[in-house]
Amino acid sequence: MSSLDSSIVSTALPRISSDFKSDNEYTWVLTAYFLGDMAFEPIADIFGRKQVLMFVLTLFIISSALCGAAQSIQSLIVFRGFQGIGGGGFFSMVIVIIADIVPLRKRGIYMGITSAVSTCASVLGPLVGGLLTDYLTWRWAFFINFPLCFIAGIIIYFQLNMPPKYIGSSFTQKLKKIDFLGTFLLVGSIVSILLTLTWGGVDYEWGSKEILTLIVTFSVCFSSFIYVEYKVAKDPIIPLQMFKTRNVIVTCFINFFFGMSAMTVTNTLPLLFHDGRGISATFSGLMLAPQSITSSLGNILTGYLIGKYGYIQRYMMAGTCVVIVGNFLLSKIGMVTPIPFIIFVVILLGLKLGLNTHSCVLITQQSVQKKCM
Repeated sequence: MSSLDSSIVSTALPRISSDFKSDNEYTWVLTAYFLGDMAFEPIADIFGRKQVLMFVLTLFIISSALCGAAQSIQSLIVFRGFQGIGGGGFFSMVIVIIADIVPLRKRGIYMGITSAVSTCASVLGPLVGGLLTDYLTWRWAFFINFPLCFIAGIIIYFQLNMPPKYIGSSFTQKLKKIDFLGTFLLVGSIVSILLTLTWGGVDYEWGSKEILTLIVTFSVCFSSFIYVEYKVAKDPIIPLQMFKTRNVIVTCFINFFFGMSAMTVTNTLPLLFHDGRGISATFSGLMLAPQSITSSLGNILTGYLIGKYGYIQRYMMAGTCVVIVGNFLLSKIGMVTPIPFIIFVVILLGLKLGLNTHSCVLITQQSVQKKCM
């Protein structure tokens, strides 16, 4: 659900823009979702995995309903941000629970299956969104979450049994352990830099007071966040000591740049097809379907091979080579590029996701201490 909703609205954006008569703000419907994708693991340690999962699932359902019923682009963006908190927390908790219950040696295959499902959902999102937009309405891109959340809620409530870390503590004591200040500063940092990159050179000049104010805000919030996490917070949202390990820093950089590539394909190509080439929303989503196949197969196969033989580095190096070639070919796509060439590029970039997505998570889990996970 989390991965599906990260991309399902990409093919609906032109229709959303038209309905709300918004030429500039509609891109925030995508951006706002990722603002909420923060770390929930410290909160889950305090209140329990099951309790946090049920909370973010409830938040996800309510915000999905509000998104579908939104009457303005501004309200849709706000509700989409809350939906991102639910979806981001849901996805984060799945990774945390796998680390809790699966031994490291067998974790590769489980992470492979999880990553395959996640990647498949995110890539199929534009296709599902296109079908709903063409044959129903874009609002059903949000209403579709209801049956999925209902099934997930039943499974979590009756099957998941993981006690909280702080047993016997009162609700007030647990609440005091949450890093509210660190969370506020982190959100402020991300919002400031996103607004800077979105508005800079488009709505405002790079040297304008608005952009300079955002840059200063980012600098203050981020430096304060580092100080709070390192010196103040008892249970920091991001334990900074884990960045003393080189593997963690490297995997963060890899995820950052690979994520940029993945989001470019999933969220930008449908807009090129629909707005630039006049292709329907359904067919725009269908063009990305091969990526889900290669990424899912790559995730499962890589997870199996890592679990059986190890050698994570080999698959990551192969994935890096694939993404270099794929991104170079991606830069050659234009208004008149043949469809078979585009599909070939999409297949390559899907393979890249399959080779690298969960390998970074496995390396990080293996490199940091248990208390940081």
